[in-house]
Amino acid sequence: MRSVSVAIGSVLRSYTGGAAKVEVAVPQKAPTLADVLEALESAHPGIRFRMVDEAGRVRPHVQVFVGGAI
Repeated sequence: MRSVSVAIGSVLRSYTGGAAKVEVAVPQKAPTLADVLEALESAHPGIRFRMVDEAGRVRPHVQVFVGGAI
């Protein structure tokens, strides 16, 4: 398992109990964005649909940063 930090924008914090940053566990050593979003959804039900559309594409208003300090 690998722990991944995810910064949560203010409009999505109602899904994380108000947390601005959450840690999610992903089974892959090198997880994809899809893996992280799946883990995020498991830990915080309902948040994924606000971040991706029905076709699985990241919504236009969502910003994704990979590998940076948050």
